[in-house]
Amino acid sequence: MAFDVTRATGSGDFAVRVTIAGLPIEFVSDPAMEQTTADGRRRVYCLNALESGIVIEESVNIPECSLDGRGMSFRLFETRDEDVSQVLHRLPGMTRILASDLDAGDGTVTLLSASGVAAGDVLHIGSETIRVGAVAGPTLTGCNRGWWDTIDHKHWATSATGAPAAHVTDRPYRIRGRRAFVTLYDDGDDLQGNGHLAWVGEVASEPRITGAGNEFRLQLTSVAERLKQSIGGAVADPVSVRGVYYHYACPLWFRFVELDGVGGEIDKPLLFFGFFESNAEMMGNVDGSSPGSLNEALLDFETTWGYASTLRAVPDPLAPTKWTIEAQVPSGTTLSIYTWSPLDGGVNASATIDAAGNPSGTGTIYPLWITGGTDSAPPGAREVPRGFYGLPAFPHQSVPSLAATWPARRLYLASEIAADTTAVSIEWGNGINATYQIDSANASERYVELARRPGVPGAGREDPVEGTSIVYTRASAPAITVVRGLAAGSLTDLRAALLSESETYASLGLSPLLSNAHLDDWASAVTAGARGRHWLTNRIWILTQEVELLELLRAEWKLLGLYPYFTADGKIGLRELALPNSAQVPETSIDEEIVSVEYSTLSTGNQTVNIIKLLRGYDAVEDEHLEPPITIRDNFSLGLDNKPRRMEIAPKSFATYGDRLIGREDLVEQMLPVMALFGYPHDIVTVHVSYKLFDLLLGDVVSFSADHLPSRTTGSRGKGPLSGIIIARRWALADAHGTLTVLLSGLNVAGYTPTARVTGQTLVSGTTWDLAIDNALYAPAGRTVDEFWDPGDVVRLVEYDSESPAVVGGTVVSSAGGVIRLTLNSAWVPGSLVWELEYASYDEVQPSQRRFAFIAGADGLLGAAGDEPRMLAP
Repeated sequence: MAFDVTRATGSGDFAVRVTIAGLPIEFVSDPAMEQTTADGRRRVYCLNALESGIVIEESVNIPECSLDGRGMSFRLFETRDEDVSQVLHRLPGMTRILASDLDAGDGTVTLLSASGVAAGDVLHIGSETIRVGAVAGPTLTGCNRGWWDTIDHKHWATSATGAPAAHVTDRPYRIRGRRAFVTLYDDGDDLQGNGHLAWVGEVASEPRITGAGNEFRLQLTSVAERLKQSIGGAVADPVSVRGVYYHYACPLWFRFVELDGVGGEIDKPLLFFGFFESNAEMMGNVDGSSPGSLNEALLDFETTWGYASTLRAVPDPLAPTKWTIEAQVPSGTTLSIYTWSPLDGGVNASATIDAAGNPSGTGTIYPLWITGGTDSAPPGAREVPRGFYGLPAFPHQSVPSLAATWPARRLYLASEIAADTTAVSIEWGNGINATYQIDSANASERYVELARRPGVPGAGREDPVEGTSIVYTRASAPAITVVRGLAAGSLTDLRAALLSESETYASLGLSPLLSNAHLDDWASAVTAGARGRHWLTNRIWILTQEVELLELLRAEWKLLGLYPYFTADGKIGLRELALPNSAQVPETSIDEEIVSVEYSTLSTGNQTVNIIKLLRGYDAVEDEHLEPPITIRDNFSLGLDNKPRRMEIAPKSFATYGDRLIGREDLVEQMLPVMALFGYPHDIVTVHVSYKLFDLLLGDVVSFSADHLPSRTTGSRGKGPLSGIIIARRWALADAHGTLTVLLSGLNVAGYTPTARVTGQTLVSGTTWDLAIDNALYAPAGRTVDEFWDPGDVVRLVEYDSESPAVVGGTVVSSAGGVIRLTLNSAWVPGSLVWELEYASYDEVQPSQRRFAFIAGADGLLGAAGDEPRMLAP
C-alpha cells in the first residue's frame, strides 16, 4: 500500500509526480520514475520538487462556510529532448472540425474530414481528450472518452448555442483550467507505481517561461476556485408572445336566441377555444371550410341545434382587426345575439334581427370586433398578439374537460424554444414582474406551460389557481426572458441539476463546467442537515441575474447547518456541523504525534455568533428578499459579548409553498449547532504533528491532551483530554512535520446516554444473561453494538411502553461480537414483554459513564452531590 512508511514512522523522503489532465506527459521528480504508462502517457523527469516548495494548505471557516485551499507553484526544467516545450508551448499541428454534436459517453465522433487521423491517435476537443478507436471515412468509432483524466462532456458542432464550431486537434490549445493532481511517493513506494494522491486542484494560468528560457513555472490553484465563477443570468434576449389564445376558462362566448313567432324558441350558447396565429386564421374562410375556425364552429352550431337562421363571420374590408356576423333570418323569425369574453369584453350592444326589419331576408348583425367593442376590452385588444393568462376570478364560462388541451398557464412564444428551457422571467404589460418555472414546453408548437408561482397573499407575488389573471394584448405584450431555473427540491437536487446542465451553460459562459470529479456526493450530509423539514427539502432555485456560484451555495450550506471540506480525492464534500463530545467514538487521538510543545499555540476564538438573521421570500426578478426576515438571538451569548455578532443567511431560493411557512422556532432548531458552538467561548489550538496524520482531513474529529496549555475547566496547565474539529491543515514537504488547527468548544458538551432495544436473550447461568440488542436507537451510523457498553458499566433493564414498568438492575460483564453479557441484581423473567437496556441513574453509574449527558434535577444540577450539568450536543 502506498505511503506505508510515512504512516508508520511519521517521516520520509518524498518523490513527486504532477499530472495535468489531457497532457501526454506527467512531470516527475526522480529519474527512476520515468516510464510510459499503459494509457500512453510518458513520465518525464523534469520536476524540481525541492525548489518548488510544495505546500498543501487548506482551511475552513465553519459558520461562514468559506473553504480555502492554497495553490502551489512548480518549477519544470527543460529536458534534452525538449519534452516540456513540446507539450506546454506548442500549438496544434492538425485541426479538424466536429461535424455533429457529441454527447457525453458517445464513442462515435463525426468530423467534416478525418484526413490524417488514425486508430490509436489521441485528439483534443476543448478541455477533453479522446482516444480514437477506429476510422471509417469521416467517422471515428470505438473512441475512449475522458482520456488522460479529462472530463467526458458534451461538445457542440455548430454555433447554435453561441459557441463557434468545435475544433478537434492533435494537441491542446490551452493548459489553464485543467485539473491537476499531485501524487507523493515515500521511501517504501515503488517509484514505477501509482503512489499516494495527496492533492487535487487545477492549473491557474498558462505556463510562464523563466530564467534563460529553459525553465517553466506552473501555477496551480485549489479546486474551490472553480466555484467562484458566475452562474445564472438571461440565456437569450427577451421575446414576446404571438397569436391569439382562448384557454378552457376564457372562451369567446356567444348566445343565440331564435324565436319563430308561434312559440318556438332555441336558446343555446357557443363556446369557442383554441390558439390561432392571426385573426384571419381564427375566423377562417367564410364558407366554413377551415377546421377549428370560428366559421366552422358557427356552421356546426346551426347543424347541431336546427336553427332556421344561418350565420357566418366576415372581415371588415376597411379594418382587418374587425369582423362582422352576417345572418340570414327567415320571415317571421327573430334572432338575438349576445357575446362576451374575459379577453375581449362584450359586443357593442346586443343585436336583434327579424324579417320585418330586413325585408330582403338578409340581415347584418351590429358590427362586432373580435376583440371587443366595449370599454371592457383593453387597449390594443383588436390586434394580434393577445391572450389571457391564468384564471379569471369569475369565469363567465368554463369547460374543465378542456383544461389539458387548452390550459390556463400556456404562452405561445414568438421565438424558438430550447429543449433545456426550464424557467422564464416575465415583465408583464401591467407592470408586474415575476419568474416562473416551466412545467412543460413544446418546441415544435413553440409554447411553454408555466408552474404556479408561490408567494404571500396580498403581497402581489402570488399566482394561485384562481383569482389572478392577466390579459395581454399588442399594446401590453409581455417581455419573456429565458432564465436559469436551476432546480426544485433539496440541495441534493440542486447539485444534480448543476452537474446535468453544466455542459450546456458552460458553453454559453453562464456557469463553470462541473462534474462528479469536482463535487462529492452530498446526499447523506443534506439529509442529516435538513432533518426532514419541508422548507429545506422542497425549495426552488431560479436565477435571473448572474451570481457567484460559491455565494449561492454558501447560503444553502449555512441554511442547512453544513460546511464544506476537501475530500481525500480532491472533491468538495459537505459535513454536518455537530459538536464533538466526550462520548463520541469516531475520533483520532493525536497525543503521540504532537512533535513539540514549543510549536503549539492557543487562541480564544473571536468568531462569535449570537444573532442569526434569515432573509425570506427571494424574488429573482428584483434580486431581493421581499418577505419579513426572521431573527433569532442568543441573549445569554449577547450578555457575554455585550456586542451583536451577526450571521446573515440570504438564500437565493425559496420554499415551494412560500417562505412565510418558516417560523422562528423552525430557525432556532435548525441553527442550534451554530449557536451552541460559536455563541460560547471556544478555543483554537494549533499543533505540529508527524506525517502519520497526513491523511486527516478538514472536519475530522481528533482528541488530545496538552500539558503546557491552560484548561478552561481548572485554569491550570494541563488541557484535556479534549475533542475538537480540524479547521486547517498544512503540510510543507520540505518540513519534517505538519500543522493541524483544531477548534475546541468551550461548552461542557456530552452525547446522549445509550439506550438499546433487546431483541433476544439467553440465560448463561444464575442471573447472568447474554443479550442481543438493536443499536439503531443510540449508535451513530457506522458504529457497532460493542462501542457503548464497557465492562463494569452499571445498567438496568426497563419494561417498554408501560406506565409502571418493571425494572431490573445489573452490571455489564462483557460486550463483544454484538452480544452484551451482564449480571443482574435479581432474577429476571423477560416473558413476551419488550425490554430496553439503558444506563442506571447518575448517582449509581461508574465515573466513566458520566461522559454522557444525564437529566439534571429541578435545581439544574446532577445527582445528590450537585455536580455541574452538561449540555447535550446538538
